[in-house]
Amino acid sequence: MTDKYVRQILRYLVGDGGPSVTANATGNLFQRLEAVLSGDGTESAKLDAIKVVADLISSKIGIPTGSSLAADLGNALANILGTPTSGTLADGIEALQTNLDVIEGDVSLGNIATSGTTSTIVNSTAPWVPNEHVGKMLKFSVMDQIADVPFTRTVLSNTADTITFAPRLPGSVATAVVGEILAGQVTIATVAESFAANDYVVEFVAGVGNNIPLSAAFANDVLTVTLATDGAGALDAGVNTATAIAAAIDLLPEFSATMTGAGGPMIATVVPIEFSGGVDTMVVAGATSFTIVKTPDYYFLNTIKTILGATNDFAVDKTVLGYFNSLYQHVHNKAIVFPTLAAGKVVTGGVAAWAEGAAVEIIGTATAPFATNAFDIHWINFEAASANDTYELSLYSGADASVEIGRVRTTKYSNTDGVVSVPIQIPAQAAGTKISAKVASAGGGEDTVTISVYAHLYS
Repeated sequence: MTDKYVRQILRYLVGDGGPSVTANATGNLFQRLEAVLSGDGTESAKLDAIKVVADLISSKIGIPTGSSLAADLGNALANILGTPTSGTLADGIEALQTNLDVIEGDVSLGNIATSGTTSTIVNSTAPWVPNEHVGKMLKFSVMDQIADVPFTRTVLSNTADTITFAPRLPGSVATAVVGEILAGQVTIATVAESFAANDYVVEFVAGVGNNIPLSAAFANDVLTVTLATDGAGALDAGVNTATAIAAAIDLLPEFSATMTGAGGPMIATVVPIEFSGGVDTMVVAGATSFTIVKTPDYYFLNTIKTILGATNDFAVDKTVLGYFNSLYQHVHNKAIVFPTLAAGKVVTGGVAAWAEGAAVEIIGTATAPFATNAFDIHWINFEAASANDTYELSLYSGADASVEIGRVRTTKYSNTDGVVSVPIQIPAQAAGTKISAKVASAGGGEDTVTISVYAHLYS
């Protein structure tokens, strides 16, 4: 199992038959690592290969090469592969396990928050691209009343230095319910999310004296509701309604209150009612370390997006929409001829039979409309030939006509007036690509052909 797991990591890092990497040794890197796994090679060669792997892992997950963590990774692989170095197997394995999620797709370790809220993490030094982390997961811990509590949250959006996540971190207000639902019930909630608010109580007292107004006051963790009296000093049922009591409590800055029921006279208890359910607001504090993790859903959705592509993609983008867009425009965009309303381009062959002559520019880098539009060519129009012969014409792209992109043949016969034009297939060319042509003939002798091209543009 260990060898299989290590091989999977190595293939992830260098690929099967990946690029050759030299580290005081020669040969393909993966082949050298396979030799290590098979027990072949010298101890020196094994250590060289392991060092390369440790550096590759470090590079993949953003650990500085040469750091202590990179060294631990190297030690882990060395011990797994049976080539002990400094450090212990436990140290190396712990380092490798710590970063396993990163190897599988975490964006980075070592992020440190400079501040935060219940739903944001701020890292003022982060070089994030806006919304690059949407759909990924955050892993971090926040201290509650007792210990660090680990959290995993989904990234909703991000700016250059702030990530907004959901759901928000825990925190809840303390509440108390007084009254009876039929006559009128008042639900009282603290404005602040607070565990300490669970020590609050609400109590009702009768006003002493005549025409005492209904009022509410808060002091020393006690919310006191003083009930109104009438002109005779008795409780005034017409004033002491659930609606009025809720309104009086709602005026206090520490509480909010809502009434349910009929809103009639409050049947108030003489026993104090305790608040409950309060939880301190948890926020991301400065110096909180966090990790941004690519989730399976993130991989799936982004893979689908990558495969589908954007509406303005073309075949060169190798996406579904790119291929469809290119195919549609390939079939339906208007045909153009170049040169248009002008003589064709003369291309001269070589002296010897089937020897190509010098490259002749057909479309220049600044030639309109090819300079500003991707394009491809469908036909070579052979307008004239200097001799009855078989001609082979090739098209090239690039400033030095170094990349062949298509090749066709045509023949001029003695019993025909002209030369047969032929279709050609070439890759779509980027805007501003120089196109050149060379020609060779069966008879040689520097025969010439005059050509123009039938093409279309991608818009």
